Amino acid sequence: SLQYTPARNLSIGLEAGANVIYDSNDGEGRTRVTPRLGVNGMWSSSKVTVRFNYRNVTGYPTLAQQQGYGTFTDSLVYRSGNPRLAPSRSNIVEGSVNLLGLLTVGGGYTFVRDAIFDIAGAADGLRPDGLEGDYVYYQYQNARSRSWRANVTYTQTFRQKWTVSATVSAEGKKATYGGQSMSKVLPSYDWYVMYNND
Repeated sequence: SLQYTPARNLSIGLEAGANVIYDSNDGEGRTRVTPRLGVNGMWSSSKVTVRFNYRNVTGYPTLAQQQGYGTFTDSLVYRSGNPRLAPSRSNIVEGSVNLLGLLTVGGGYTFVRDAIFDIAGAADGLRPDGLEGDYVYYQYQNARSRSWRANVTYTQTFRQKWTVSATVSAEGKKATYGGQSMSKVLPSYDWYVMYNND
């Protein structure tokens, strides 16, 4: 990693590397190599502060998610691991701008390749109740995920005693698997008033 500060009001950071993991299943071994990268920066003046951050994150499946067998959790639900799961790779970008120490505008975007989801499907066969019939089959699968968020925060202090802050934000998520996708956008807001009697 490297942190470079060419001026008092400017800072740039860099982190680079690689993740190496080896796993095996039924005598077949695999070595996976994924990059690791991070970049951050900050610039400020008397009225404006700008921050930027990017990072690449790798998430590895747990042993339970990779197990090559399954079991019925009740008479209608069967759960199984997936030994072919790939590690998830997330690309995360975040940034913010603060004006006069009062107004902050920020946001971020995350794209996850090979995100791990517990996918449900329909199956039929012999169930634990001794009957042949339909049941729900759950198995971990790799998919794609995107999410974003945006927020605006205003904070003001009056007479060095009262502080009022309000935030308006929105967040969106989208998941894609097997040609199907689902998305949702959620708005939110919060505020607070604080009094300091020191």
